[in-house]
Amino acid sequence: MNCKSCGAELKENAKFCSKCGTKVEPDVCAKCNAPLKDGANFCPKCGTKVNVQANDVSPIKKEKQKTMPSTQVKQKKVEVSPDDIDRSQELADKGSELFDKKKYDEAINLLNKSITLNPDNCFALFIRARAYEEVEEYDRAISDYTEVLRLDTDTSDKTVYFARGDIYLIKEEYEKAISDFNEYIASDNTDADVFYSRARAYEHIEEYDRAISDYTEVLRLDPSYKLAYGHRGDVYREKKEFEKAISDYNEYITSDNTDAAAFNQRGNSYFDLGDYSSAIEDYNRAIKLEPKNKTFKENLQIAEENLQNEGNDDVEDEDEDIEEESVSSKVSGSIREKYNQENTNTIEFIIKNNLSFKDSDFYFYDDIPQKKRAGALQSYVTLNDNEEIICLFDSTVFGGAKEGICLTNYGIYWKEIVEEKNSVLFSDIFSIEMKNKHLVINNLKVETCNCKEKLKKTLEEIAALLKGVLK
Repeated sequence: MNCKSCGAELKENAKFCSKCGTKVEPDVCAKCNAPLKDGANFCPKCGTKVNVQANDVSPIKKEKQKTMPSTQVKQKKVEVSPDDIDRSQELADKGSELFDKKKYDEAINLLNKSITLNPDNCFALFIRARAYEEVEEYDRAISDYTEVLRLDTDTSDKTVYFARGDIYLIKEEYEKAISDFNEYIASDNTDADVFYSRARAYEHIEEYDRAISDYTEVLRLDPSYKLAYGHRGDVYREKKEFEKAISDYNEYITSDNTDAAAFNQRGNSYFDLGDYSSAIEDYNRAIKLEPKNKTFKENLQIAEENLQNEGNDDVEDEDEDIEEESVSSKVSGSIREKYNQENTNTIEFIIKNNLSFKDSDFYFYDDIPQKKRAGALQSYVTLNDNEEIICLFDSTVFGGAKEGICLTNYGIYWKEIVEEKNSVLFSDIFSIEMKNKHLVINNLKVETCNCKEKLKKTLEEIAALLKGVLK
């Protein structure tokens, strides 16, 4: 057997060419051990990609299955001894094992050593990039993914583009994310996950038609991908195509009739069409699932009032601004009234005092735009009885406020792109600290704010005064 790179004769069971250092590629499928033909891209028996090792599948984000050629990655010709190449690969394999065990810091340490021995070890670079991603060192992860692409330009596996694109999506660099997703789709247009990710990017830059097209492709490739119905419904709402939104919400609710937010969104669509009876029915179903949700109750009250006033000629003559008046204006008014009292030892005063500063991105009280408040309530904030929004931080690029931070008189809510929403009641706070430039509340990271130290101080003061404020 000869090296495919330089033609030198290979020793039996050799892992690397002793002359040029090229990784010896297997002649059998890594998954089923079926014989492979020269130049084959897929196993003729099981269909597995030749350069993808079947057991090297590990989630990166959103439970996607992304792989990279592991011990079969082609090594570029560099001035590295065969012994160093072997040792580098051994360390990389151990680092990969630690990664699978979620010991990311230990994995990074071993992979650093592996890459020092052989800077062109693409497998080590790829695994280190994944580890950096898990510890939220996104810039370093991007750097490693980019280096893999530079070193392995002749590979037909474009998984690295997908992985890097997801990080750009997290960093809200949507154009770069779309560019990488395009590269991956050009090589594999059968992966529903990448179309879903690209749709999310298009949605954020308000390219709604393209987002709808990608969500539709997701559903064509994988009809069980019901979450795509929910998001496509949201996009149709943005386009004011409420009938189509309702149709998509129907499909989503059929798969999950326990999602209160879906009933609320469908109710909003019925409301926008003037079908107040159907809206009331959906709001009631949402409230049944989440009895303490103040937003759902407010929506129900407004729909009931509109239904009662329907047919009254005077209603049609009212200014549309009155109809569109948000509950936030009523809520913020009550908060402002409290704030204006002389007693400054309140949560409202603490928040306002610490977070209202020059160049602050926090919105307070009546200054919270209706679009931002609605976006936060739709995405990650669930108000309970007597709970009121004090301030809101919008971390999105286009102002939709579906990711960010919201502080109420009861607690803190936050959400980052592609991540699950989080919330902590002030009364439940047991730890507030900074770890590696991250604000950590009760062991939960808050990454979306650019003034973490001020937010930390705010929460510390609130926690110290809780006994005198919350009763």
